[in-house]
Amino acid sequence: MKKLFSIILMTFLLISFSAVAAVKGHLPVEETTIILMGAVDSSENPAFLKVNPATGALIVEDSLSGIIPVLTSADFGISAAKNIKSAAGNVYSLTSYNYNGSIRFLLLHDKALAPGGGDVPKVVFIIPSGAQIVIGDDFFNGVNGMNFINGIGYCFSTTARVCTPGANADQDTVIVYK
Repeated sequence: MKKLFSIILMTFLLISFSAVAAVKGHLPVEETTIILMGAVDSSENPAFLKVNPATGALIVEDSLSGIIPVLTSADFGISAAKNIKSAAGNVYSLTSYNYNGSIRFLLLHDKALAPGGGDVPKVVFIIPSGAQIVIGDDFFNGVNGMNFINGIGYCFSTTARVCTPGANADQDTVIVYK
């Protein structure tokens, strides 16, 4: 059975949670297809995102030019500082939830290794206590994503200006990248 959902490209992050839910058996689907409102390139062709429930892999298909690979890093309370790609890449969207009773910061780092204490981020997002942030293509340079030259890493931090990892269990973070 195929389910079809229509979304705005800015809410691209919800796809990651659908993929995880599909993999864990929470969505009774064989394949999920999502129509993105807007093109994934300058051609103005609509795009389709498919979620493979067996693997959780995301595949973006441009209606004319074919498959555009997109990857998802999903961390549910496992690591407060993580490298998700050790080579150049682009971030398209992200979401993060703060379970801690204090404000936390999600720092994105342009480096090939996991961020460590004192590392200076490329981008900082504030996450209030008990809140979730969802950052989409409106921030990440549209369909091109934000470029990271050396690699992509994040730090769920107790400080804003440098990586000071908080408790692993205090965060759920999903990043869509290529």
